[in-house]
Parts: sequence; C-alpha cells; structure tokens
Amino acid sequence: MLELLAALAVMTGVLRRGGDLIISGLLVIFIVAVSFNVLRGHEFNCGCTSTDTYLAGWNDKYMLILRDIGLMVMSAMAVFHRPGKTTD
Repeated sequence: MLELLAALAVMTGVLRRGGDLIISGLLVIFIVAVSFNVLRGHEFNCGCTSTDTYLAGWNDKYMLILRDIGLMVMSAMAVFHRPGKTTD
C-alpha cells in the first residue's frame, strides 16, 4: 500500500518529493536485504522478473543488486530535482 501511495504521489505531482523519498527508502531497504542474503550465500528468487525471461542474466542476484542501485540513484536524483529551475 505504501508503494502504491508513493507511486501515485510521484505520478500526480501531489507530495511528489515525499513520494520520491519513500521510494528511495524502500529501494535502500530492498538492496540491503538482497545484499545480506547474497553475502550469506542463500539462493532466492525475489520475483522481480520471470524465471523464463528472454534477457539472459537479468535474474542473476548480482545483476539484481546493480539494477536496484541504478534505480535508487535515479530515484535520489528525482528527490533533488527542482522543476523550473535552470542551472545556467
């Protein structure tokens, strides 16, 4: 439910920065949880992609961490973005 409300906030622009912060925080929690299990050597499937995907390697646990770090960086950039302000 929290993800849904954050996504609606980002898409509608109402409380956009708060939605961005929530999404960034949830991504940090997910990255920590996945990294913890990778370090412990656990095999798992987070359900992020299908097991019969046509993109070879996307189900790899290390690629999952890198992909989520990329998503977190983009989310953090959205938090600090100020619409209408130019950086000339």
